[in-house]
Amino acid sequence: MSSLDELVEIPVNQGFFWTTIPQGVRFGGDDSNAFVLPRADAVLSSGTNVSFVPSSFSTEFFQRLMSTVSKNAWYEFNGVFYANCGETLPDLYIMLEEHWIEIRGSDLLTDISEFGDNTLCIVNFLPSVDNFWVLGNQIYKDYYVYHNPDKGVTGWVPNTQRFKKPLQKAIPPTQTMEYEYDMEFVYLKFVIAAASWAATVGITLFLFTTTFSGIAFLNRGTRTKKENHIRIAKKLDSMSEE
Repeated sequence: MSSLDELVEIPVNQGFFWTTIPQGVRFGGDDSNAFVLPRADAVLSSGTNVSFVPSSFSTEFFQRLMSTVSKNAWYEFNGVFYANCGETLPDLYIMLEEHWIEIRGSDLLTDISEFGDNTLCIVNFLPSVDNFWVLGNQIYKDYYVYHNPDKGVTGWVPNTQRFKKPLQKAIPPTQTMEYEYDMEFVYLKFVIAAASWAATVGITLFLFTTTFSGIAFLNRGTRTKKENHIRIAKKLDSMSEE
């Protein structure tokens, strides 16, 4: 253990599983990428090699997580995210009881290549079919962690190799994970829609104009109506002259 002064105890709910409710997630070390999490229970499981993200916000979570990875360096298939093993994912931080717990980006990928040659990796977080977290052994790595059932807490402190800092106390974030509207894209769609409407109106006027006689079956009725109007107008003129 590094130092007892760095030990942080996180209250947990005791039951069939040890559970808590994560308050936030941060992608990388910048607080601008810290987001508040919707309320969802998290099961702490050191015996699980992967972690699961609640179904209600897994889409936004993975959009943020994979946003720094080259688009041609990863893909998703049946809910599993695959990536080149040489890619760098951002360090991931989960907030429990106003403390950030670090998961290094290098611990988010696992080699699954046939010959163990790092040609194909999976991301160790998966979208869950249920609406709760399962936080596997990635969150425990490089910490000494103990469970105290009498106090109902888990204790966290970096190991002696000092690969990680002690848990960081912080104010829970308030920013939501949903992406804001891209106004430039909205304006582009508006211009395209307006141009399509103008083109439709122009084509309609061209095809159905009474002065165009190239497609008789389309505008025969319109021309007949105009001829009737002209004939009535001439008759009225002649009557007024008499």
